[in-house]
Amino acid sequence: MSKKQIKTVDELIDKLDNELAWRKKEIIQANLLISSNVENTPLSFTQKSSILIIYANWEGFINKAANYYAMFVFSQNIPLIFLKTGFLEIKLQQKRYFDDLMISKKQVVRKRFLDNLNKELYSKDIPRFEDTLGKRYIYQRIQT
Repeated sequence: MSKKQIKTVDELIDKLDNELAWRKKEIIQANLLISSNVENTPLSFTQKSSILIIYANWEGFINKAANYYAMFVFSQNIPLIFLKTGFLEIKLQQKRYFDDLMISKKQVVRKRFLDNLNKELYSKDIPRFEDTLGKRYIYQRIQT
């Protein structure tokens, strides 16, 4: 995924189309492999693996599409106060404001969080996207 901003709907559609195109090819190939199975016989290891590839491609597309959409919305320079709270969470998470808040019960930490929250609500500072796990706008968190 590029670090370039996505400023127009056409750019967003192009990114989504490109992302979906190569995934569709893999999904079709995997689906053909699975559908070649003889009725009433167990799926082979390769066919079972194809099911995982289909799932991974779909999940990967949803993840990339969500990130592209966030890139598009952030590039519009709309103050966060006018966006849904999910966008505020993305920005606050990137700046790690929640980290101190979650581990501390001190009033000063809560006040600092609320001060930062108030500042961010009216900010037009766009979060920067990085295509590495943990740096994306939206990524699947692995529970340990």
